[in-house]
Amino acid sequence: MNNDIKNDRISHSRQTQSLPYRPNTPKGVLQNRVTDTFDNGNSYLTPDLKMAAFLKARGMQLIGRQISEGRTYFAFEDRAERSQLIREYFNNASIGVTDYKNCLDDLKTMLRGV
Repeated sequence: MNNDIKNDRISHSRQTQSLPYRPNTPKGVLQNRVTDTFDNGNSYLTPDLKMAAFLKARGMQLIGRQISEGRTYFAFEDRAERSQLIREYFNNASIGVTDYKNCLDDLKTMLRGV
């Protein structure tokens, strides 16, 4: 019986190792594999807390959060200049420290569910 348990563990670990991580992506949503973000045309979702704080500080409207497989995604109302804002984030654009900190604190509070 001990060998059965051992063999079951081995086969289970092999099965889980062969499956790549893929969060539950709603139908009709495009996933960007580089940043693990989602775009369904109406909203923009990202799990990146710091990028979410940057987008919020730059004026993108936060509409909520979604949880998928234990991971939280921040949902923003999509705007035409979103791509430009993301490029600015990755290129170290300057932003007011107080604005950024306040947005970061707001998002952390949202994560705690308060």
